[in-house]
Amino acid sequence: MTGWSVGLPPINNMNLEFHHLGKAVSDIKKEYGFYQNFGFEREPGFEEPKIDKEQKVLVGAIRKGSLLIELLEPLGPGSPISNLKTGFYHICYKTDNLEKTITEIKEKSLARQITKPTTSVWENKTTVFFIDKNNIIFELL
Repeated sequence: MTGWSVGLPPINNMNLEFHHLGKAVSDIKKEYGFYQNFGFEREPGFEEPKIDKEQKVLVGAIRKGSLLIELLEPLGPGSPISNLKTGFYHICYKTDNLEKTITEIKEKSLARQITKPTTSVWENKTTVFFIDKNNIIFELL
């Protein structure tokens, strides 16, 4: 037997690829400086943080090799992350068919959708967030 199972139906039709880890921060520019000490570089296109008006966050991105970290700073009390402690809080997967993936997750009761689809700062692609039965938040892009 290969892999492991947690008793959930297999997700055979989804082509999911790791995209990034999401981290809530209080100051993106300080985080940029901190991570530079460990050899991370700003992701091209994120030399300056981007404003995501729909999510009410300031977004930065850093990379070292294949590890991409999205830094999210709340833009005020109306931000969905304004009540979070700083730290890593979501994982993002890229899919080649977002609508099909959303449908399969819902049909198999793998997770509950917690946001409406919105436009992301990642090449203006549509994104949506889910929370699974273990209270793990994941994003689909």
